[in-house]
Amino acid sequence: MIAGTGTVAVGRDPVGNEFRTIGEGRTFGDFGDEFDVSELAVAAVADQYTGRGPATMLTDMLCERLGESSVEAMLERLARFDPRFRAPELQNLTPMVLAATEAGDLVARTVLERIGEALGEAAGVVARRLNLSNLPVDAQQKAAQQPAAAPPPPPTAPADPTKAPGAPTTAVGERSPFVHPQRAPVGEITGTSFTPHQDLEGTITPNDFGGAGVAWFGTVPRGNSNVYSRFRITYAQ
Repeated sequence: MIAGTGTVAVGRDPVGNEFRTIGEGRTFGDFGDEFDVSELAVAAVADQYTGRGPATMLTDMLCERLGESSVEAMLERLARFDPRFRAPELQNLTPMVLAATEAGDLVARTVLERIGEALGEAAGVVARRLNLSNLPVDAQQKAAQQPAAAPPPPPTAPADPTKAPGAPTTAVGERSPFVHPQRAPVGEITGTSFTPHQDLEGTITPNDFGGAGVAWFGTVPRGNSNVYSRFRITYAQ
């Protein structure tokens, strides 16, 4: 059990299975932290003021702690300006409740009993979830001291055949067996891969847009496409 500004119950069975409560306050089932003690103490003071509950030493102790001369002014201040009890002087009322309990205040003792019951209930929830209720005490202690089981290793991803390395590149890449070029590459070849000169016979004319480029009309039938990374043009004199 851990109980402070929050509370959570954690357990482990003899084979290493673990379970814990959510640990996010009473909305999620965890009751018994410091804020719960403060709320119960203020509620006991309010019950004395309205007549719903018996008198308690917590009333005078809380007024003195907050610097208020009357319980009415103190409750009015909390209701209007700090209804969630987040002021620093309200976030640790447990020592005050313990002091009142030791002085014989039954209301303060009831506050601590409610907190203890809630923490014990949380421990019972974990014990039942892990089937620890029927274990001997020494077995429960050994289970708590046993280290947690190591998590299983992550699964190994299968090899992706589509990512296998291919053959190294050459100056002339490998062609389909159905392609039979009429000419072999000629001229200076640099780099990793060039398309061979194939069917490059035709007439070079100025382009149709009046620019400095050229239009190429070759013997490749319309509808086919070739990609040439580099070729040389020689102008006739």
